[in-house]
Amino acid sequence: MTPAYIMRHHYYMKFIIKQLLKEKNISQAELARKTGLSRAVLVNYESFKTSPTLKNLQKIARVLEVKVKDLFIE
Repeated sequence: MTPAYIMRHHYYMKFIIKQLLKEKNISQAELARKTGLSRAVLVNYESFKTSPTLKNLQKIARVLEVKVKDLFIE
């Protein structure tokens, strides 16, 4: 997965993560706790202020029990 791929699909990732959180009944606070990321970092991802690193995407995917590629629309 290249940085260009991540940037191009960042917009859709927000909605996919929100849907997965809802399906798995996980709050944003719980996601932050389980990933070791602050809620502020997650909010910045959602508001497009920053883009997640591959390492942080891996943390999020692990908690949501999906592959990193599943966080993006093909």
